[in-house]
Amino acid sequence: GPRKVTKFSKSIAGGWSRELAWALGVVYGDGHVRTGEVQVSGGGKPGKDLEEGIQLLDRWRQVIDPEARLGVRKGRINSYDVFVYSAEFAEWCRSFELEGNKARSLRWPEALPAEFDVDFIRGVMDADGWLKIKPRKNRSPHFVVGLSMGSREFVHTLVSKLPVSFPIQVKTYVVRNGGPYD
Repeated sequence: GPRKVTKFSKSIAGGWSRELAWALGVVYGDGHVRTGEVQVSGGGKPGKDLEEGIQLLDRWRQVIDPEARLGVRKGRINSYDVFVYSAEFAEWCRSFELEGNKARSLRWPEALPAEFDVDFIRGVMDADGWLKIKPRKNRSPHFVVGLSMGSREFVHTLVSKLPVSFPIQVKTYVVRNGGPYD
């Protein structure tokens, strides 16, 4: 008989969209791809940080599979997960080499059309980025954008894709045992 169309199949049937590019960015940042499932984790300190983490996970769930369960991770306080049990979605994520210890091997998704780069970057930043304004004495403040990723190559590619007309200074650090190292 005809193959059953999953919710994920329906979400990509029309090709790339802003939402799908954003959702892939979230998987790049906070996703874990296993055989037949994709897990996205999030959370934070109690209060606004935790609420924003839960909202991010719920939004991702709505894009990929509205029936996926948003649940608290056992044994962890303020940590939530969304599991999508779809072999098709897991295989799609694996096509971007998002399996195993992806942190050091991340590569820019070449299949992503350039028109969706900003949406993908927004997903990565929503998952693993932060913004900070650093005041400076007698000077205008610095606007700092941070991103926690294990692949320098990926971060430099991401920066090169930003649609800005001014130079961006990139500083990379390796953090081991709680301390930064260049």
